[in-house]
Amino acid sequence: MVELNERAPSPHSALDLWQLGGAFARIGQQDTAFGDRSAPFLIGIECNWEHEANDAASIAWGREVFDRLQPYATGGQYVNFPGLYEDNDAMVRGAFGQNLGRLTAIKKQYDPTNILRLNHNIALGQ
Repeated sequence: MVELNERAPSPHSALDLWQLGGAFARIGQQDTAFGDRSAPFLIGIECNWEHEANDAASIAWGREVFDRLQPYATGGQYVNFPGLYEDNDAMVRGAFGQNLGRLTAIKKQYDPTNILRLNHNIALGQ
């Protein structure tokens, strides 16, 4: 992670390491919308830049970081770090896990016309 972070093509890019566990991990999987709480850490890939000329290098760096860290991942995702919606379905499944079916039913019950669809474009089965 240190080497990847040092190679970031922009001073606005960084890797964030969030320690989880503790009280966060003691919440039951069905108690909130957030699914899997088993990972001891969460990594945020902050891939930010200012100039269009840096698009290709910055996007390539973000994707390389994601690919290189993938072997250590649980497969879950956190919806605040969606990866520019490159695979929205995978993001939704990864974020909500086994809770997705329950959340889809609640969404259909309370928002049958999908009026609240701007929440990361998560239609939850609609």
